Amino acid sequence: MNNKLIIGNLVGFILIAYLLNTNARALEIMVYLKKVRFRMLWVLTIFLLTQYASWMTALRLFFYEFLAARCRVQRWHFHVYYITSVTISVMPFHLCVLSFLFSLVDTDLIASGYLKRGFLSFLLVLWSYTLLLIWKPEWTIFYQLRKRRFWKLTRQVLLRRVQLSQQNGDDPPRQLEIRRMNVGAVNSYVELGEDGLPLPVPTVSAVNILDILIFRSSRNGAMLFLIDGRQIYTEKNASVIAQWKSKDWFLKIKNGIHVNMFHLRRRSRYRWKLTPNEKVRAALLDVSGIEEAKLEAMLTVNEWFRSSLIEHERVREELTRDCWDEMFPYA
Repeated sequence: MNNKLIIGNLVGFILIAYLLNTNARALEIMVYLKKVRFRMLWVLTIFLLTQYASWMTALRLFFYEFLAARCRVQRWHFHVYYITSVTISVMPFHLCVLSFLFSLVDTDLIASGYLKRGFLSFLLVLWSYTLLLIWKPEWTIFYQLRKRRFWKLTRQVLLRRVQLSQQNGDDPPRQLEIRRMNVGAVNSYVELGEDGLPLPVPTVSAVNILDILIFRSSRNGAMLFLIDGRQIYTEKNASVIAQWKSKDWFLKIKNGIHVNMFHLRRRSRYRWKLTPNEKVRAALLDVSGIEEAKLEAMLTVNEWFRSSLIEHERVREELTRDCWDEMFPYA
């Protein structure tokens, strides 16, 4: 793990703990450091902040890595669920701890004035760290630690299921997924474990690029339409396509829409309308619930991009096909 990340997080916890305990008198540092009770409270606050950060990271993994794989809702819903869960789980516990500490010095939470002076400061710190975990989790030490543990546990569970299936004489239930994950030699997003084997990428945070049929961009991110009918939201825009090995397969057919030409052909009666095979088409209409007219509109080539389609068809047979295991980390 990056030493700068560890040091930066540690310094951050120390400074925030100091500010929470001093409030407006933060500049009187020497006065506070001479007090044994303050030093003990400072250390206790640092400990509590690290425990809160660890718990908030666990909630983040639960909502964005585990639950999102099983719920077809837009990403902003998870933002609301996550912020609410953090608030209603951390705040009551924190207030209970403070009530206990104030009782040791013969006072209570209300009489101490904490609810007027320190409560809003702590709430601001709590929500700021929550937003950091949502948009820049890689900047936090606990996310790095728990993510690695999550990947190792996922790998152990998958391998155990394969072993049990083989013992029972069944086909491995997720052999296809494991095979797609084992691309550590060519995929920069896959990390290797201590045994040298690749750690699997959580299915919620990465998809096989070959499975993306339509990449529809907007100002607020993009919607991925997969060949199995699923729709996945990502905050990334279409500029990421240029970084893919399979970029030449993705054709821009109108403003905001790129399509995977590996799965598409021209319709026989309509020269500038594209169509997937019947299985993919049925999945899009049945699973995603998209209207047929809307699907046709998305797969119609705009007149400004028709020359790109002609050029693609000319060089199609020369395009690379060694990119089918490439993954896109959309979260």
